[in-house]
Amino acid sequence: MTTTTGLLLAAGQSRRFGPEDKLLADLGGRPVVCHAAAALAKAGCDHLVAVTSNPAVAQVLTEFEHVAPVAHGAGQSASLRAGVLRAAERGANRVLVVLGDMPLVTPETMRAILVRGLEHGFAATSDGLRRMPPICFENSVFSEVLDLTGDKGARAKLQALPEAACVMVSAHELGDIDTVDDLETMRRNVG
Repeated sequence: MTTTTGLLLAAGQSRRFGPEDKLLADLGGRPVVCHAAAALAKAGCDHLVAVTSNPAVAQVLTEFEHVAPVAHGAGQSASLRAGVLRAAERGANRVLVVLGDMPLVTPETMRAILVRGLEHGFAATSDGLRRMPPICFENSVFSEVLDLTGDKGARAKLQALPEAACVMVSAHELGDIDTVDDLETMRRNVG
């Protein structure tokens, strides 16, 4: 039986955003991170894990088990490693990874990624120009992910994926929030 851990990466330092944690900024009446979290909760995972470094972010993610990055401030790969380690401890066969600053990704897209992950072992989304999270990968890739370092996450693995391993979505859905301007643009487009 396949068991899937839904992994929300929400431990970034929001350096480009300013003094406020971008994940707690209001978007449509709730924190940015709650949008991705709600979609992930509806994707059909067996277990939900959030990697957080800010206790205030952890506090709004009530449906998730919380873990800290393997090494605080060591980039996205530290968060990814922490989540994959927890998934492995729980006996997960695969992990669906979603970024907390991507509030427009839908549960439908995440479910499509899960299907594509079963077919290819590693799957991602693409807007035709870039391959990005959400991503899904089988436990046969866990050791490779656990060897990642820096702030690039699984970027090299994503770029090497064949097109057949990607779920095509709009660039709009893959929008993320890094700066206050990004948030303002998202607010105008979300309504």
